[in-house]
Amino acid sequence: MYFYLFNDDYRGAGGIIRDYLGVPDSVFYNPASGTTASDGGNYMVDGWSMGIINGGAGAVLPELKDYFGLDTVYALPDYLDHADYYVKMLNEETLIISAQEPENYLFGTEPYTYEEDSVILENMVAFFQEQVISQYGRPLQVFQVPNPPSLRDDSLQLIWYTHYASYTNSLIVNRSLFVPQFNLPGSDSAAIEIYREAMPGYKIVPVFCRRGATAGGAVHCLTNSVAAREPVLIRHTWYRDTVEQAPGYEIAASIMTRSGIKKANVFWSNFPGGPFQPVIMQNISGDLYSATIPRQEGINNIYYYITAESNSGKTGIKPIVAPGYTYNISIRGGAPGWISHLTNKKNLMKIYPNPATTNLTIDLSGNPLAPGKTLRLNLYDLMGKTILHQVISSSKNIIEINLSSIRPGQYFLVLIDEQGQFYYEKLLLSRQ
Repeated sequence: MYFYLFNDDYRGAGGIIRDYLGVPDSVFYNPASGTTASDGGNYMVDGWSMGIINGGAGAVLPELKDYFGLDTVYALPDYLDHADYYVKMLNEETLIISAQEPENYLFGTEPYTYEEDSVILENMVAFFQEQVISQYGRPLQVFQVPNPPSLRDDSLQLIWYTHYASYTNSLIVNRSLFVPQFNLPGSDSAAIEIYREAMPGYKIVPVFCRRGATAGGAVHCLTNSVAAREPVLIRHTWYRDTVEQAPGYEIAASIMTRSGIKKANVFWSNFPGGPFQPVIMQNISGDLYSATIPRQEGINNIYYYITAESNSGKTGIKPIVAPGYTYNISIRGGAPGWISHLTNKKNLMKIYPNPATTNLTIDLSGNPLAPGKTLRLNLYDLMGKTILHQVISSSKNIIEINLSSIRPGQYFLVLIDEQGQFYYEKLLLSRQ
């Protein structure tokens, strides 16, 4: 492990953490981190290769992304200095974004009006739902949490604007979620309930943050992360859709650690609380491991999670809150298990017409697929719900789809082959 520092962090907080961990460091960027957009609170990632920042002055992550193994960095329009004031990633496919209420603007001197804030935040939600695809080839799910109102308490010398007293400035540590609280019962309890829905299985810890809000921060802005040595990374495309009845369901994952993997298992049950049965995962190739959960006759749900142990004795679990909360396969209709080690094949699928009315043509001639294989086609709405699912043959590189039963609107079309390559395009469906 190596610790990268900005120039002025060398003797500051960064230096303290470097000494605590006992790891070598590198001052990899000579300018100081004093401009707010360079601070750690402005950097968030999806746990793989995508990052998000507030794109203000001094936001240098796009130029330095290779240091952190990032392929893509979304620099949002400059809004409130740090991205964690108004947005947070909860997992690889879920975001929570601030929302505003008109009655929250109590002073009339707030930096933004309700109308201005609403436009900014609504555009942000639309951007993530319409333009950003997760590392698993699916649209992001977006939750919104309303900020508390502006506040002034002269007896306590407290003042904050509603823009800055944000519940998104939370902290995830292992199985716990630390949520800012501002001694405003209505707003505080609503925020906790939204987090409970978005992050089932996590222990919710309320944290009193009125003082932090006066400076625009809360829990996340006042903390720092200490890395785990030789962590076990489990990357898995969990089942999010209903699937067809099949003899079994493949659970595949990329599992990585420095010392190598000693063993990996899938634990499954037909009941949410268990008891869970283990299935050994086999090493397919490289970092890819796979196991199959058998389907029991008359059973419509399977609950499962993945564990892995490294040769050095470290363990990992996915999801991290299992077995208290696990992934769930609902058996109704869909595809009978697919490799989840996905590869994004950008710009290799063409769809037309777009906007479409009733019929759609998918052109894969730019990347011909092997004949006789099958493809999984999913159509998602902007909330990530599956609207259409088909299993089709790739014997032809021109595929015709009838959409006459689908309501007009904006959708994501995602095509996945048996090797885990996926293609996606945004589709507008109109009846005009």
